[in-house]
Amino acid sequence: MPTPNTEHPSSGSAEIPSFDADYIPTSEIPSELDITALSDHQIKGEALEHLRQIISETIIPSSWTRVPRKMGSPSHGSLKAAEWALLYKVYIPFLMLSQQMSLDAHQSANTQRKMGQSEELANELAKNTFHLISAINIATSWTVSIDDATAFAEHWKKFRLSNQHLFPKQKSKPNHHFADHIPELFQRWGPAQASATWGYERLIGVFAKMPTNNKICMSINKINIFTLIKHLN
Repeated sequence: MPTPNTEHPSSGSAEIPSFDADYIPTSEIPSELDITALSDHQIKGEALEHLRQIISETIIPSSWTRVPRKMGSPSHGSLKAAEWALLYKVYIPFLMLSQQMSLDAHQSANTQRKMGQSEELANELAKNTFHLISAINIATSWTVSIDDATAFAEHWKKFRLSNQHLFPKQKSKPNHHFADHIPELFQRWGPAQASATWGYERLIGVFAKMPTNNKICMSINKINIFTLIKHLN
């Protein structure tokens, strides 16, 4: 996983990567891989329990977001964006590494030969995942350089290419297209934190939960508060 450089980007100091990840030539997509066994590689059952164990036993800085230890169960609900990012940056690599070590330890050479396409599929899924992790690491870094913008573009392009091959029925989401422009945002604004609005979104969430008792005057007061904050910033 790449370690972001400390050099801060400046607008116009280098050419912005210009590839369009929404268009990938069909000739670049391999056709020999059998993806019918994808369900065998889902994180469920023993793998999910192992992941929960990793989350419980891994020590992270106290200031970091916490991933629910019982993630994957109906009781904790869906993960937030920051929790998804931490899951892939910290815990998923540990899970994949330990699974591979366990596989190597318990399978004979003959058994591994019989795996054939399944092992090849696992390797492609690993590449897909680590391109995503590398992109996340760069995108969430507090310092970025021109080289980081280029590295992100390459990892994201390879992730999107791999997605088209491994998950041909999966449609691109708006966030996929937005991420195509992250290198340009690095060039113009610096690290993602420089243009993030997490604080404002959290404040909006607080105001949205304020009780108004269905009285319009209460709603108007809330609007006035938003207007005040907007002018103060």
